[in-house]
Amino acid sequence: MLFLIVLYRRAPWPVRMLTLAVLFIVFVSTIVRVHKAVHAIQERNTNVHTRRNPR
Repeated sequence: MLFLIVLYRRAPWPVRMLTLAVLFIVFVSTIVRVHKAVHAIQERNTNVHTRRNPR
């Protein structure tokens, strides 16, 4: 990890921006995947969204 930090500090600014963009895309896509997985699990459980005694 320390090696990567040293490489990042010595890299020119376009490489730094590209690295930050890739990390941001990975971060956002991970959040989206977790969000979709949670909703898929909730859809499988029929008692999550519906009430037992509707009025």
